[in-house]
Order: sequence, then structure tokens, then C-alpha cells
Amino acid sequence: MQGFLGIGSNIGDRLDYLKKAIQEIQNSDIQIIKCSSVYETSPWGYTQQPNFYNCVIEIKTNKIAVGELLTICQAIENEFLRKRIFHYGPRTLDIDILSVGIIQIQTPELIIPHPKISERLFVLNPWAEIAPDFLLPNSTQTIQELLQQLPEETMPIISTLELKQH
Repeated sequence: MQGFLGIGSNIGDRLDYLKKAIQEIQNSDIQIIKCSSVYETSPWGYTQQPNFYNCVIEIKTNKIAVGELLTICQAIENEFLRKRIFHYGPRTLDIDILSVGIIQIQTPELIIPHPKISERLFVLNPWAEIAPDFLLPNSTQTIQELLQQLPEETMPIISTLELKQH
């Protein structure tokens, strides 16, 4: 199974949360194929909160099913004391399953591909960095094409950082 995860944080040591989340993902029999730069972005939805650090990683695993991947992501969020005061509010760590191969799922617990991908510059920008030609199973447009449709002022990129893995 190959897929993409979006990781974000805007409370505490944002960069450290991203690094630790990626390390925990690797410790769960999941191989990291590529990791985007970290993008500092203004908040989406509720805007009266600190800026986010966001990145997208490409993953691969032969041992884990999609449901188990969700469980792993939620366990990692909880391990780092995920705090989210309200929907779209500040959070210590957020890991979203963006897409998994050609799979389409719609359950109360999980929707794949993630339903708001085409609206989120903070997802599309880092994703286009590592897989611009990826085609979502429910779309006729690549990640790069979806990105080009969004006006940059939708979600200004404040800065980018390289995420050094140890």
C-alpha cells in the first residue's frame, strides 16, 4: 500500500512535533518514501490562532491495512498529547490520511481521499513538491493542477524549512 499523509502542528515546538511524528510513523512498519519541506502557513478555517507548520509525506507499507493506518495515526497524535480545542482550532499534532493508492472510502470514521484536499493550499503545496503528477482516484486533475487553481492568497506560505531526519 502506498499513500500520502499530511502532518501539521501549531502549538508548542511545531517542528519537533513534526519530526517526532515522522519518526513514530517509521517505527510502525511504514516506510517514508519522500518528505516535503515544512511550510509555515496561516491558519485555515478559524484564523485567530498561531501559524501552522505543515508537511506531506509519501508512505509505503505491505503490512498495514487502511483501517490500521488510521489507528496508528490517531495513536501517534494521542501519544504527543494531541490537543484540539475545537474543530479547525489550534492543535499540537494533526495527521491526516490524504490518499491511499486508488482506494476510495467513505465511512463516519474515515474519508479517503481526504475531502478538502482541493481547498487547502497547505496540503497541495507540500504535496506538489514531492508528487506533482499524482492523480487522486476521484479526480481528473493532478496535485499540481489542483494547486494551480487555488489563488495563493487563499493560504499564504510564510516560510519553508527543510525537515532533517536523523
